[in-house]
Amino acid sequence: MVYRQYLKNCASASIVEQAEAEAKQQRLNIWGDSQFTAPWDWRSTKRSQSQKKSSNQI
Repeated sequence: MVYRQYLKNCASASIVEQAEAEAKQQRLNIWGDSQFTAPWDWRSTKRSQSQKKSSNQI
């Protein structure tokens, strides 16, 4: 999974993006996993769960 913000100054950005596109198309690795959660979604879920726990402890 490509983090686009890190590709801004990357000389091989097009190669990385092409590799990602091919992996998606062929459903390789994370692209073939129906249970995969993107890192930013996972962190968001964990943060909201942590906030709920904190508010319940007060």
